[in-house]
Amino acid sequence: MSAPRGSPLSLRRYHRWPGRRPAGEGTEPNLGHIHRTGYRIQPEHRLGDVVGGDRIIGAETTYPRGTLVDVAVAVGHHRDDAGDADFVVIYGAPGTGKSSFAAGFPRPWFLRVDPKGTQSLPRSVAKSNVPVSWDELPGKRFDPQRPSIMGLLRVILDSETPPGTLVLDTVNKAEALLFEYLCKLGQVDSIEAYDGGYGHGFTKSTEMMHKLIQLLHQINGRGVTIIAVSHAGSIKVPNPSGAQFEQWGMSIVKKSGDLWMGDASTVIFAQPEGQIETKDAGKKSEKSKIRYTGRTLAHVVPGQGWFAKNRDCLPSPMVLDADVFAEEARIGQALKEQYYSLRGGLSPARRAEIGERMAVAGWSRENMLEVIAELTNNNATENKEQAT
Repeated sequence: MSAPRGSPLSLRRYHRWPGRRPAGEGTEPNLGHIHRTGYRIQPEHRLGDVVGGDRIIGAETTYPRGTLVDVAVAVGHHRDDAGDADFVVIYGAPGTGKSSFAAGFPRPWFLRVDPKGTQSLPRSVAKSNVPVSWDELPGKRFDPQRPSIMGLLRVILDSETPPGTLVLDTVNKAEALLFEYLCKLGQVDSIEAYDGGYGHGFTKSTEMMHKLIQLLHQINGRGVTIIAVSHAGSIKVPNPSGAQFEQWGMSIVKKSGDLWMGDASTVIFAQPEGQIETKDAGKKSEKSKIRYTGRTLAHVVPGQGWFAKNRDCLPSPMVLDADVFAEEARIGQALKEQYYSLRGGLSPARRAEIGERMAVAGWSRENMLEVIAELTNNNATENKEQAT
């Protein structure tokens, strides 16, 4: 009998192979494709939590007899019975093609919270009526002509024919409607004054944003790809080992942005491609400018000045295009299958070493190819030695 969701995670040593379900505590029926996510187990993690797009169903340690808790990894599934559905966050400056990228996914439906961002999309792309509020106020009923964001999402969740892709465009405008909603509930003029001030309004907004994300996860669980579009802004990031630094992030309340980026399976930083050109280098009249190529690059691994991530060993950067994304994801998933097959015959200590290396590198395409080549050569050498 499986442990209920919300139970503490206990460490068990499982053999993990793609497509096989582990035996023992933490398993559930009909979970589909099981894999080792590579996420470290944290004290706050519980069975059923969603971390990086994977639902935790158990835990394991890569060391014998489970002696080292700090090397535990989550065991989750990102391929359920409803299908293979991504949860994508894409952020960048206005006009970088984020909405056009989302429109290239299968059967898109735009929850067009910010109608300006969808003006350039073809008429054939399905779009909602523009939401006028975050949710219905107490005592009010859902009006499809003047809908709320949460009301529209509940309709999609209950629909017998959901879209292939749900696009929330934009998260920034959704947050603005959330602030308006909380101000009406609290009968105050600004979010700063909510519940007496002292940041209570922003804390409440993060709590409400989390409810929206969880609702999107329920829709995602039905096989619907989720794409959340956001403008970028400069955010300050705490640094435990030194002074805080600034990097690009979602232009919303930071704690809410952390929720989005933590729960998404893929985070893309969209950046216009350009080269810096310098005139009169070394002289007092030296001037520099950026000459843009007209293309937008999709960064899917962390870099200097931005956060990004992916689970499919995507190359970074790559051209921001839905077809390119789909093809590279297919290649990346095949590489992951090859990686798991090769590492199956390694000792526990060697698996831990390789797993740590992959986690640090963020499952980059470059590192994945290096590891596969290394493991392939090692296996070939061992087979040759055994033959002689």
